Amino acid sequence: MTEIRPSNRCIDGLLMGMKSGTTLVSRLVGHYSEWIGRGLLRAGDRLPSVRQCALLHACRASRCQRAYDRLVASGLVESHVRGSGARCASS
Repeated sequence: MTEIRPSNRCIDGLLMGMKSGTTLVSRLVGHYSEWIGRGLLRAGDRLPSVRQCALLHACRASRCQRAYDRLVASGLVESHVRGSGARCASS
């Protein structure tokens, strides 16, 4: 299982988007989509909990939940029951 840890580059990348006018939720979706696309997160890997995501990215948990909901809708992430966590979808 892959453990996701914050890095200055990760947080700086999300903050840089603030200048471009994109929403934090969109930046989070892009961030996790990129990690999945690069293979840093593979099928079955758990994403951080919503609370951990909020701590990692210094934002509200509701923003992370919205981002996760969008990732589920896009098919990149699976989440069967609220509270059970989110995992990268099988290819």
